[in-house]
Amino acid sequence: MTRLSALRPNLDLMPSPLADRPGLLMRDPFRYAEGMLVIPTPLVPCLAFFNGRYLESEVRDALSRLTGDARVGDVLAHLARILSEGGFLD
Repeated sequence: MTRLSALRPNLDLMPSPLADRPGLLMRDPFRYAEGMLVIPTPLVPCLAFFNGRYLESEVRDALSRLTGDARVGDVLAHLARILSEGGFLD
């Protein structure tokens, strides 16, 4: 069983300044993560699960029940991969 890793605690989070990409801008002030990410507005609440306490399967099942869409697990997996590859997770 895989736990979702925690977001790094020292990230800068702010509303996206890009009109064509609304959401939450994430960047690393220490530049460990070289890039920046814009998390789309509908996915921002999902970031609360990236605290190291939740199993990926628990979150996937809960989101599937809330949305009624089993494909939400694919979105969660994609978000976890992007955050990890970008260096935004512990």
